[in-house]
Amino acid sequence: MCHVFYMKDHNCPDVWVYHIDSRGKCPEVDGWGDRKFDTVVEVKFALLNRLADGLGK
Repeated sequence: MCHVFYMKDHNCPDVWVYHIDSRGKCPEVDGWGDRKFDTVVEVKFALLNRLADGLGK
């Protein structure tokens, strides 16, 4: 089970960020995203891609 969320950046509310916490079961996907996104659609797509890449192995 993974906990995932996305939100507006606290330091720059014009961009979006995401975080994934797999409770140590999949450390390659754990943590904050590696970049910031201009739209909510972009951040959702990036989050899903990271999950697919990490959990699909």
